[in-house]
Amino acid sequence: MKTFAIALVLALATARASASTVREIDSHLPVQDATSVRADLPIGEFAVATSHDADVHLRLRITCTNWNDKCEEQIHDLVIRARQDGQVLRFSLDNMPWIHNDSFKLKGTLEVPPKLAVQVKLGVGQLTIKDVRDDLDVELGVGEVHVAMRQKDVRSVRLSSGVGDASLDVGARHMRSSGLLGHRLHWSEGPGRAEVEVEVGVGQSEVELD
Repeated sequence: MKTFAIALVLALATARASASTVREIDSHLPVQDATSVRADLPIGEFAVATSHDADVHLRLRITCTNWNDKCEEQIHDLVIRARQDGQVLRFSLDNMPWIHNDSFKLKGTLEVPPKLAVQVKLGVGQLTIKDVRDDLDVELGVGEVHVAMRQKDVRSVRLSSGVGDASLDVGARHMRSSGLLGHRLHWSEGPGRAEVEVEVGVGQSEVELD
């Protein structure tokens, strides 16, 4: 009986440790007279895509990767702060978990109507951007940025990297800059009107125009 009790306790502890707590939150703002969207994000894996309606949405999924009372408490305190400031729709996160980053994962999607310019500032993580039709301004501290846009929408692209690689594909033309310190790429032969700027402190940036 004693052996069975110990085995049961161990089994319950293992199941509890392997279980993950997941929280999903969604915030949105109507476009109205806004001309651009700005998202200030601290850490995580994010995508920017086209909205299926006339609103801008920020959808988040936060997961505690290991069982942790503090993680469970803190991810429930996380909130999206969404507001309109003049003609700019601003999204940011309040009450970010202060526990070690290995204890949770943050993934999100910013959905934007095609007519709006997009600004994204991400501290650490990965950013994937598709189908933006207007100006795009990205600032990433550490991580990777992947951008795919239509060539006909873009007028110019500027990429800068403190440490790491930067690459630009325009149709069959491939441009790349890599190394340890201060690399830049500039292209300004596009038929569109969108201006794309991507700045990465440490990491990799890729822009592809089809």
